[in-house]
Amino acid sequence: MVSFRGTLAFAALLTTILVATASALPAIAAEDDPAIAKLVNDQAVAWNAGDAHAFSADVAEDVAFVNVIGRSLRGKEAFEKQHARIFSTIYKGSHLVLHLDRTEMLSPDVAYIELGIELTGYKSMPPGLPEPPDGVMRTHMLQVLKKIDGKWRIEAFYNVNVLPAAATPPSK
Repeated sequence: MVSFRGTLAFAALLTTILVATASALPAIAAEDDPAIAKLVNDQAVAWNAGDAHAFSADVAEDVAFVNVIGRSLRGKEAFEKQHARIFSTIYKGSHLVLHLDRTEMLSPDVAYIELGIELTGYKSMPPGLPEPPDGVMRTHMLQVLKKIDGKWRIEAFYNVNVLPAAATPPSK
């Protein structure tokens, strides 16, 4: 049987650990939050202009990229070529809306962001993906950003299609 005093001691220890851990996590620096928001906004503007070069501007030279159908590419050149291809074919004239859902600083120079994406006006869906009933392709993107020479660069870019059933909350 655990005593009341033992329970209090455990609670105090747990609180100390949680407070120490929380204070060890870096907060988003005031100057970084707008820089990350600008990076995300610049991506949407470049996509909507169909500009693969501008869309690739903030990716790192050795970016790891996985697209919505699970194709994995490495490097800025491959990233840009892939986007030039889709901007001239299935996504030509499409409109992208990005929602910055979460920003987490992993260190002063590394950030993790989650984005909700809605894409409309596309020519066709990527191979193997079903056409959404409402015509809005939804994806969930994770990016790892690293500050290099004072500028955020996208080191990892993972995009996952959200199927209509997953977009609908389960009923109770």
